Amino acid sequence: MECDVIGQQGTVVAVNDKVKLWVVTTEDCSTCALKGVCPAPKGRVIEVDKPEGMELKPGDKVHLELEEKRGPQALLIMYIVPFFVMITVLVIVRILTGNDGIAGLAAIASLAPYYFIIYLLRKVFEKNFQFKIKPL
Repeated sequence: MECDVIGQQGTVVAVNDKVKLWVVTTEDCSTCALKGVCPAPKGRVIEVDKPEGMELKPGDKVHLELEEKRGPQALLIMYIVPFFVMITVLVIVRILTGNDGIAGLAAIASLAPYYFIIYLLRKVFEKNFQFKIKPL
C-alpha cells in the first residue's frame, strides 16, 4: 500500500510567526525510501509556517508531513544534478587541459556556483517543499 505523504513526529520548541520543531528519527525512518535525504535524519530543529487557527505551545507534539512526491525532487536537486555538473566539468576540463589536478579542482569548484544558485532560489524551494503540521 503506497501513501502520498511522508510523516514524522515533532515536538514544538518555540512559536512565533513560524513554529520551531525538534524532529527525531523514529522506527518508521528505517524503512523509508527517503531516509537519506530527510531533513531530520538524527534529530534537529526545523522551522515551519504556523498553521492558521492552530494553537501551539512549546512541548506540544505534532505530526509533520511532506508530500511524498517532493522527496525525489529534493534528491534530484541536491545530489543528482550536482553530481552530473561535477562529472561534466571534470571531463570537459580534462579534455581541454590534459591535467587531472586542474580538472579535479574545477569539478569541485563547479559546485560553488551551483549551490549559490540554489541558495538564491531558496524562497522558491521553500514554497515547493512546504511541511504541514497536524496535531497529534
